[in-house]
Amino acid sequence: MSYDWSDTTRQDRLAFFDVDPHSLEVRQELTGVKLSDSSITWGYYTDTRVSGTIKVLNSNHIDHSLIRVVHTIPDWGYSDTLATLLVTGDDAERDNGAWVTTYTCHSMLTMLEDDLLRCMFCARKGNKASDLLKNLLDDCGHKYSISGSAHDYRYSADGKALAFGASALSGVNDVCSTANDRLDVDGSGVITISAYTAPANITPAWSIDLTDSRTNVIDDISRSSSRLSTPTREIVYCTTTDSKNNSVTYFGYADATTGETAAKRGYVLAEVQSVQDLTSNAAATASAKSYLADNVDEDREWKLKLLYIPMKIGQTVYITFPDGDDEGRHHCLIKEIDLALDTLIMSVTLKEV
Repeated sequence: MSYDWSDTTRQDRLAFFDVDPHSLEVRQELTGVKLSDSSITWGYYTDTRVSGTIKVLNSNHIDHSLIRVVHTIPDWGYSDTLATLLVTGDDAERDNGAWVTTYTCHSMLTMLEDDLLRCMFCARKGNKASDLLKNLLDDCGHKYSISGSAHDYRYSADGKALAFGASALSGVNDVCSTANDRLDVDGSGVITISAYTAPANITPAWSIDLTDSRTNVIDDISRSSSRLSTPTREIVYCTTTDSKNNSVTYFGYADATTGETAAKRGYVLAEVQSVQDLTSNAAATASAKSYLADNVDEDREWKLKLLYIPMKIGQTVYITFPDGDDEGRHHCLIKEIDLALDTLIMSVTLKEV
Protein backbone atom coordinates (compact mmCIF):
# COMPACT_ATOMS: atom_id res chain seq x y z
CA MET A 1 0.00 0.00 0.00
CA SER A 2 1.25 3.47 -0.89
CA TYR A 3 1.26 6.26 1.71
CA ASP A 4 1.62 10.00 1.29
CA TRP A 5 4.48 10.76 3.68
CA SER A 6 4.42 14.44 2.75
CA ASP A 7 0.97 14.73 4.35
CA THR A 8 1.62 16.96 7.37
CA THR A 9 -1.96 16.49 8.69
CA ARG A 10 -1.39 12.83 9.54
CA GLN A 11 -1.65 11.85 13.22
CA ASP A 12 1.46 9.90 14.23
CA ARG A 13 1.41 7.79 17.39
CA LEU A 14 4.15 5.94 19.26
CA ALA A 15 3.57 3.00 21.60
CA PHE A 16 6.13 1.35 23.89
CA PHE A 17 6.11 -2.22 25.16
CA ASP A 18 8.06 -4.46 27.51
CA VAL A 19 9.16 -7.56 25.60
CA ASP A 20 10.34 -10.98 26.76
CA PRO A 21 14.08 -11.26 25.88
CA HIS A 22 13.74 -14.94 24.93
CA SER A 23 10.47 -15.19 23.00
CA LEU A 24 10.36 -11.53 21.86
CA GLU A 25 6.66 -11.53 22.80
CA VAL A 26 5.02 -8.47 24.37
CA ARG A 27 4.64 -8.57 28.16
CA GLN A 28 2.84 -5.26 28.72
CA GLU A 29 2.63 -1.66 27.55
CA LEU A 30 5.29 0.65 28.96
CA THR A 31 3.64 3.87 30.12
CA GLY A 32 4.92 7.31 31.12
CA VAL A 33 7.50 7.70 28.35
CA LYS A 34 8.82 11.27 28.08
CA LEU A 35 9.00 11.69 24.33
CA SER A 36 10.86 14.99 24.54
CA ASP A 37 13.91 13.25 26.00
CA SER A 38 13.79 10.04 23.97
CA SER A 39 15.42 9.10 20.68
CA ILE A 40 16.57 6.19 18.51
CA THR A 41 19.72 6.13 16.38
CA TRP A 42 20.57 3.73 13.55
CA GLY A 43 23.98 3.40 11.87
CA TYR A 44 24.80 1.33 8.78
CA TYR A 45 28.47 1.01 9.65
CA THR A 46 28.12 0.64 13.43
CA ASP A 47 28.76 -2.82 14.87
CA THR A 48 25.42 -3.13 16.66
CA ARG A 49 23.32 -1.07 14.18
CA VAL A 50 20.85 0.63 16.56
CA SER A 51 20.74 2.27 19.98
CA GLY A 52 18.43 4.58 21.88
CA THR A 53 17.52 6.52 24.97
CA ILE A 54 14.05 6.12 26.50
CA LYS A 55 13.08 8.30 29.48
CA VAL A 56 10.12 7.21 31.60
CA LEU A 57 8.22 8.97 34.38
CA ASN A 58 7.29 6.72 37.34
CA SER A 59 8.25 3.68 35.29
CA ASN A 60 6.23 0.46 35.27
CA HIS A 61 9.01 -1.29 33.31
CA ILE A 62 9.36 -5.02 34.05
CA ASP A 63 12.97 -5.68 34.96
CA HIS A 64 15.07 -7.44 32.30
CA SER A 65 12.51 -6.79 29.58
CA LEU A 66 13.45 -5.43 26.19
CA ILE A 67 11.78 -2.19 25.09
CA ARG A 68 9.93 -2.17 21.77
CA VAL A 69 8.92 1.03 19.97
CA VAL A 70 6.01 0.92 17.52
CA HIS A 71 4.94 3.75 15.19
CA THR A 72 1.32 3.88 14.10
CA ILE A 73 -0.96 6.15 12.09
CA PRO A 74 -4.46 5.04 13.11
CA ASP A 75 -6.30 6.85 10.30
CA TRP A 76 -4.19 4.98 7.74
CA GLY A 77 -4.31 1.63 9.50
CA TYR A 78 -0.52 1.85 9.46
CA SER A 79 1.84 0.18 11.95
CA ASP A 80 5.62 -0.33 11.91
CA THR A 81 7.91 -1.67 14.62
CA LEU A 82 10.85 0.73 14.76
CA ALA A 83 13.14 -1.11 17.16
CA THR A 84 13.29 -3.70 19.94
CA LEU A 85 16.08 -2.72 22.29
CA LEU A 86 18.14 -4.27 25.06
CA VAL A 87 18.28 -2.17 28.25
CA THR A 88 21.92 -1.68 29.28
CA GLY A 89 21.44 1.09 31.83
CA ASP A 90 18.59 2.35 34.04
CA ASP A 91 19.83 5.38 35.96
CA ALA A 92 17.10 7.41 37.70
CA GLU A 93 16.68 10.78 39.34
CA ARG A 94 14.04 12.38 41.54
CA ASP A 95 12.31 15.34 39.88
CA ASN A 96 9.46 17.29 41.51
CA GLY A 97 8.35 14.33 43.58
CA ALA A 98 8.55 11.76 40.76
CA TRP A 99 11.21 9.34 39.58
CA VAL A 100 12.49 9.74 36.04
CA THR A 101 14.36 6.69 34.73
CA THR A 102 16.70 6.93 31.76
CA TYR A 103 16.89 3.63 29.92
CA THR A 104 20.06 3.35 27.88
CA CYS A 105 19.28 0.93 25.08
CA HIS A 106 21.17 -1.04 22.45
CA SER A 107 20.35 -3.59 19.80
CA MET A 108 20.22 -7.34 20.21
CA LEU A 109 23.63 -7.49 18.55
CA THR A 110 25.02 -6.02 21.77
CA MET A 111 24.15 -9.37 23.37
CA LEU A 112 26.51 -11.01 20.89
CA GLU A 113 29.15 -8.36 21.50
CA ASP A 114 29.11 -9.04 25.25
CA ASP A 115 28.80 -12.85 24.95
CA LEU A 116 32.38 -14.16 24.93
CA LEU A 117 33.45 -17.41 23.32
CA ARG A 118 34.03 -20.22 25.81
CA CYS A 119 36.51 -22.01 23.57
CA MET A 120 38.59 -21.36 20.47
CA PHE A 121 36.59 -20.82 17.28
CA CYS A 122 38.01 -21.54 13.86
CA ALA A 123 36.39 -22.24 10.52
CA ARG A 124 37.95 -25.38 9.06
CA LYS A 125 38.42 -26.28 5.43
CA GLY A 126 35.15 -27.73 4.11
CA ASN A 127 32.93 -25.98 6.69
CA LYS A 128 29.82 -24.19 5.41
CA ALA A 129 29.22 -20.63 6.54
CA SER A 130 25.55 -21.33 7.30
CA ASP A 131 26.47 -24.18 9.67
CA LEU A 132 29.02 -22.05 11.50
CA LEU A 133 26.55 -19.19 11.89
CA LYS A 134 23.84 -21.50 13.21
CA ASN A 135 26.27 -23.02 15.72
CA LEU A 136 27.38 -19.61 16.98
CA LEU A 137 23.88 -18.12 17.18
CA ASP A 138 22.28 -21.24 18.67
CA ASP A 139 24.94 -21.26 21.37
CA CYS A 140 24.10 -17.63 22.20
CA GLY A 141 20.39 -18.45 22.40
CA HIS A 142 18.93 -15.51 20.49
CA LYS A 143 16.33 -15.48 17.74
CA TYR A 144 17.83 -15.16 14.27
CA SER A 145 16.93 -15.55 10.63
CA ILE A 146 19.26 -16.53 7.79
CA SER A 147 17.80 -15.33 4.51
CA GLY A 148 17.58 -17.58 1.50
CA SER A 149 19.69 -14.96 -0.28
CA ALA A 150 22.64 -15.50 2.10
CA HIS A 151 25.70 -17.01 0.46
CA ASP A 152 26.20 -20.61 1.59
CA TYR A 153 29.94 -20.28 1.35
CA ARG A 154 32.14 -23.35 1.81
CA TYR A 155 35.65 -22.73 3.19
CA SER A 156 38.42 -23.82 0.82
CA ALA A 157 41.02 -23.41 3.59
CA ASP A 158 41.07 -22.94 7.36
CA GLY A 159 39.74 -19.55 8.45
CA LYS A 160 41.00 -17.11 11.05
CA ALA A 161 41.14 -18.53 14.58
CA LEU A 162 39.43 -16.65 17.42
CA ALA A 163 40.66 -17.42 20.92
CA PHE A 164 38.30 -18.06 23.81
CA GLY A 165 37.25 -14.74 25.32
CA ALA A 166 36.66 -13.14 21.90
CA SER A 167 33.13 -11.85 21.40
CA ALA A 168 30.55 -14.00 19.65
CA LEU A 169 29.81 -10.93 17.51
CA SER A 170 33.38 -10.98 16.18
CA GLY A 171 32.92 -14.63 15.22
CA VAL A 172 29.64 -13.98 13.41
CA ASN A 173 31.09 -10.93 11.67
CA ASP A 174 34.13 -12.91 10.55
CA VAL A 175 31.99 -15.62 8.97
CA CYS A 176 29.66 -13.05 7.36
CA SER A 177 32.62 -11.14 5.95
CA THR A 178 34.13 -14.30 4.47
CA ALA A 179 30.79 -15.35 2.95
CA ASN A 180 30.03 -11.78 1.75
CA ASP A 181 26.89 -11.56 3.87
CA ARG A 182 25.39 -8.68 5.86
CA LEU A 183 24.62 -8.99 9.59
CA ASP A 184 21.76 -6.86 10.87
CA VAL A 185 18.80 -6.83 13.26
CA ASP A 186 15.18 -6.12 12.39
CA GLY A 187 12.66 -3.97 14.24
CA SER A 188 11.30 -6.92 16.19
CA GLY A 189 14.73 -7.79 17.59
CA VAL A 190 15.49 -10.75 15.32
CA ILE A 191 19.13 -11.01 14.23
CA THR A 192 19.22 -11.25 10.44
CA ILE A 193 21.80 -12.47 7.93
CA SER A 194 21.40 -11.85 4.20
CA ALA A 195 23.55 -11.46 1.11
CA TYR A 196 25.59 -8.27 1.08
CA THR A 197 24.89 -5.91 -1.80
CA ALA A 198 27.22 -3.00 -2.53
CA PRO A 199 25.27 0.24 -1.90
CA ALA A 200 25.96 1.45 -5.45
CA ASN A 201 24.00 -1.58 -6.72
CA ILE A 202 20.95 -1.07 -4.49
CA THR A 203 17.90 0.34 -6.29
CA PRO A 204 16.74 3.54 -4.55
CA ALA A 205 13.72 3.08 -2.32
CA TRP A 206 13.11 6.81 -1.88
CA SER A 207 13.37 10.06 -3.78
CA ILE A 208 14.09 13.36 -2.03
CA ASP A 209 13.57 16.34 -4.30
CA LEU A 210 14.31 19.77 -2.90
CA THR A 211 12.55 21.34 -5.89
CA ASP A 212 9.25 19.76 -4.78
CA SER A 213 7.08 22.15 -2.77
CA ARG A 214 5.80 19.21 -0.69
CA THR A 215 9.21 17.85 0.20
CA ASN A 216 9.71 16.46 3.71
CA VAL A 217 13.09 18.18 3.97
CA ILE A 218 13.47 20.84 6.63
CA ASP A 219 15.80 23.57 5.39
CA ASP A 220 18.82 22.50 7.43
CA ILE A 221 21.33 20.81 5.10
CA SER A 222 25.09 20.51 5.29
CA ARG A 223 27.69 18.79 3.13
CA SER A 224 31.05 17.25 3.96
CA SER A 225 33.62 15.98 1.50
CA SER A 226 37.03 14.31 1.47
CA ARG A 227 37.82 15.91 -1.90
CA LEU A 228 40.71 18.03 -0.68
CA SER A 229 42.23 15.28 1.44
CA THR A 230 42.46 12.60 -1.23
CA PRO A 231 46.09 11.79 -2.13
CA THR A 232 47.61 12.88 -5.43
CA ARG A 233 50.47 10.38 -5.07
CA GLU A 234 50.81 6.87 -3.63
CA ILE A 235 54.25 5.52 -2.74
CA VAL A 236 54.68 1.80 -2.13
CA TYR A 237 57.69 -0.04 -0.78
CA CYS A 238 58.51 -3.58 0.28
CA THR A 239 61.55 -4.60 2.31
CA THR A 240 62.43 -8.27 1.95
CA THR A 241 65.41 -10.56 1.41
CA ASP A 242 66.85 -11.87 -1.84
CA SER A 243 68.04 -15.39 -2.64
CA LYS A 244 71.32 -14.68 -0.83
CA ASN A 245 69.46 -13.50 2.28
CA ASN A 246 70.48 -9.89 1.67
CA SER A 247 68.03 -7.15 2.58
CA VAL A 248 66.48 -5.49 -0.48
CA THR A 249 63.81 -2.83 -0.88
CA TYR A 250 61.49 -2.52 -3.87
CA PHE A 251 59.63 0.72 -4.37
CA GLY A 252 57.37 2.52 -6.81
CA TYR A 253 54.89 5.37 -7.00
CA ALA A 254 51.92 6.61 -8.99
CA ASP A 255 50.52 10.12 -9.50
CA ALA A 256 46.88 11.01 -10.05
CA THR A 257 46.17 12.10 -13.62
CA THR A 258 42.45 12.81 -13.22
CA GLY A 259 40.31 14.39 -10.52
CA GLU A 260 42.30 16.01 -7.72
CA THR A 261 45.74 16.15 -9.30
CA ALA A 262 48.84 17.92 -8.03
CA ALA A 263 48.74 20.17 -11.11
CA LYS A 264 45.27 21.42 -10.14
CA ARG A 265 46.11 21.88 -6.46
CA GLY A 266 49.57 23.25 -6.90
CA TYR A 267 51.05 20.77 -4.44
CA VAL A 268 51.56 17.03 -3.90
CA LEU A 269 49.67 15.16 -1.19
CA ALA A 270 51.39 11.78 -0.83
CA GLU A 271 50.70 8.60 1.11
CA VAL A 272 53.19 5.83 1.83
CA GLN A 273 52.17 2.17 1.93
CA SER A 274 54.33 -0.64 3.29
CA VAL A 275 53.36 -3.94 1.68
CA GLN A 276 54.61 -7.51 1.59
CA ASP A 277 55.46 -10.11 -1.03
CA LEU A 278 56.65 -7.80 -3.82
CA THR A 279 59.48 -9.02 -6.02
CA SER A 280 60.31 -6.00 -8.20
CA ASN A 281 60.06 -2.23 -8.55
CA ALA A 282 57.52 -2.77 -11.32
CA ALA A 283 55.31 -4.73 -8.92
CA ALA A 284 55.60 -1.88 -6.39
CA THR A 285 54.55 0.63 -9.06
CA ALA A 286 51.56 -1.52 -10.00
CA SER A 287 50.59 -1.73 -6.34
CA ALA A 288 50.86 2.06 -6.03
CA LYS A 289 48.50 2.50 -8.99
CA SER A 290 46.04 0.15 -7.31
CA TYR A 291 46.14 2.09 -4.04
CA LEU A 292 45.68 5.35 -5.92
CA ALA A 293 42.63 4.01 -7.77
CA ASP A 294 41.07 2.97 -4.46
CA ASN A 295 41.78 6.27 -2.71
CA VAL A 296 41.04 8.97 -5.27
CA ASP A 297 37.26 8.62 -5.00
CA GLU A 298 35.68 11.43 -3.03
CA ASP A 299 33.63 10.61 0.06
CA ARG A 300 30.72 13.04 -0.07
CA GLU A 301 27.98 13.13 2.54
CA TRP A 302 24.98 15.28 3.26
CA LYS A 303 23.29 15.79 6.61
CA LEU A 304 19.68 16.92 6.54
CA LYS A 305 16.52 16.89 8.60
CA LEU A 306 13.29 15.32 7.43
CA LEU A 307 9.75 15.02 8.70
CA TYR A 308 9.44 11.29 9.38
CA ILE A 309 9.58 8.84 6.48
CA PRO A 310 10.03 5.10 7.20
CA MET A 311 13.52 5.03 5.71
CA LYS A 312 15.91 2.32 6.84
CA ILE A 313 19.69 2.34 7.03
CA GLY A 314 21.10 0.33 4.14
CA GLN A 315 18.44 1.54 1.72
CA THR A 316 19.43 4.04 -0.94
CA VAL A 317 17.78 7.24 -2.15
CA TYR A 318 17.96 9.72 -4.97
CA ILE A 319 18.39 13.25 -3.66
CA THR A 320 18.02 16.16 -6.07
CA PHE A 321 19.44 19.62 -5.43
CA PRO A 322 18.12 22.54 -7.50
CA ASP A 323 21.29 24.66 -7.45
CA GLY A 324 24.83 25.12 -6.14
CA ASP A 325 27.83 22.80 -6.44
CA ASP A 326 25.58 19.78 -5.79
CA GLU A 327 22.98 20.66 -8.42
CA GLY A 328 21.33 17.60 -9.91
CA ARG A 329 20.48 14.08 -8.75
CA HIS A 330 22.71 11.99 -6.49
CA HIS A 331 22.46 8.30 -5.56
CA CYS A 332 23.08 7.92 -1.82
CA LEU A 333 23.22 5.30 0.91
CA ILE A 334 21.17 6.00 4.04
CA LYS A 335 24.12 5.85 6.41
CA GLU A 336 22.73 7.17 9.72
CA ILE A 337 19.35 8.13 11.16
CA ASP A 338 18.74 9.88 14.47
CA LEU A 339 15.02 10.06 15.27
CA ALA A 340 13.67 12.46 17.90
CA LEU A 341 10.60 10.71 19.30
CA ASP A 342 8.76 13.89 20.34
CA THR A 343 8.78 15.64 16.95
CA LEU A 344 9.44 12.61 14.71
CA ILE A 345 12.07 14.69 12.94
CA MET A 346 14.87 12.58 11.47
CA SER A 347 18.45 13.76 11.28
CA VAL A 348 19.75 11.77 8.32
CA THR A 349 23.25 11.26 6.92
CA LEU A 350 23.38 10.32 3.23
CA LYS A 351 26.60 9.00 1.67
CA GLU A 352 26.99 9.27 -2.08
CA VAL A 353 27.66 5.91 -3.74
